[in-house]
Amino acid sequence: MGKTNSRFEYRVVLRDGGIRWLAAKGRYFYDHEGKPYRDIGASQDITDRKIAEERLRRGRDELEEQVRDHRAELKERISEVATQAELLDLVTDAAFICDPDVKITYWNRAAEYMYGWKQEEAIGQHASRMLRTQFPIPFSEVLKILKREGKWEGELVQTTRYGLQMTVHSRWIRKQGERGESIGWLEINSDMTRQKQAEETARRLSGRILQVQDEERRKMARDLHDSLGQYLVMLKFSIDACLRDATSDSSRELLLQSKKTVDQCISETRTMSYLLHPPLLDESGLASAVRWYVEGFATRSGIVVDLKAPRTIRRFQNEIETALFRILQESLTNVHRHSQSKRVDITISHDRHTVSLTVRDYGCGIPLARIRAFRDLGTGMGVGLGGMRERVREVGGTLRIEPGEGCGTVISVEIPLIEQQDNNALADVPAKVKRAGSAHPSSKAHLQHVDPTN
Repeated sequence: MGKTNSRFEYRVVLRDGGIRWLAAKGRYFYDHEGKPYRDIGASQDITDRKIAEERLRRGRDELEEQVRDHRAELKERISEVATQAELLDLVTDAAFICDPDVKITYWNRAAEYMYGWKQEEAIGQHASRMLRTQFPIPFSEVLKILKREGKWEGELVQTTRYGLQMTVHSRWIRKQGERGESIGWLEINSDMTRQKQAEETARRLSGRILQVQDEERRKMARDLHDSLGQYLVMLKFSIDACLRDATSDSSRELLLQSKKTVDQCISETRTMSYLLHPPLLDESGLASAVRWYVEGFATRSGIVVDLKAPRTIRRFQNEIETALFRILQESLTNVHRHSQSKRVDITISHDRHTVSLTVRDYGCGIPLARIRAFRDLGTGMGVGLGGMRERVREVGGTLRIEPGEGCGTVISVEIPLIEQQDNNALADVPAKVKRAGSAHPSSKAHLQHVDPTN
């Protein structure tokens, strides 16, 4: 017997070229011999359903294609990450990745070697706590700079697994998500411990050289004053005696010229002696030496000097007084040679714990880029400022060089007073010295031919 019910779909092309889809259902009726003698059927327009099914099919195909593309891209990224990880494992610097919670998510082999923790031990640990990191600025400021600029660089002090402290040069690079959000950072650290130790040794050597230099200056100044100076004075006395006994005009003229030459030698010897090391620094201390030098500088340079200091200044250690005097000397020399300033302010203050010196000029100033290079890298300045920094370091102090407000430069020195000093009060320090000012009576002879700006 034949099929009773039937169902099928077909397409109809209309006169205007349009296409419609129909679904047909029907039923056959058969006689006793099994021959169909009647059929009944109906048709339904299913064009909209067909269009929806076609769109669904195309969407499914597109989705499958996208999935294939994403899988290929994911494999490529995985391969790229694996390659990067292999490269990071090959570098000699410690490298690790932190998430926004400062938890370590990657730890290379060099980090294992440098710090002592294996990768499986470091992953998931809080980086700063595990390494006991000491930052040069607050950690929150580091994160702000990293977020704003995308990178940060500086020196850190960290501790290894075995309790050894090390100084590292650290470079941070921010990692971003697909929407630009911060998802952590890559940190690369280079061990600078040996370099720092070498720098410290060099600083100590430099400090020792400065100390030996000061001792030699003191010795040369004493030898010039006590030996050569006395011989010249004796020679002058001899010439004076010869002048009294001279009979001819030619002999007197020759002796007068010789006396003039000896006077000039005495003056130049005294100048060299006092510039090498002023005796007042040893005899009376910092206040008298500063007063003598500042008065001579103001008189001969034409620069107005405003000196502010306590009426009495106690004695400090020789190293501290020498360092402060040499820094003041170098600062005023730089003002005269380079700043083109017509005025300079000097402030000296101290308490039980600290002595401070500030020199402020109102000249053309030092470019900020050079100040930053000198502060961060120790470059960009001359030998004078480098020597000032070494002197300050030798006595455990701090040196700051900053642009003045509006113009000029400010040099500030702070030196800690570790030991209790003798409270030997010195002579009063004048509040203001101008270019027309005269020397202190006790130092007139010292100032006669001394030009501290040379």
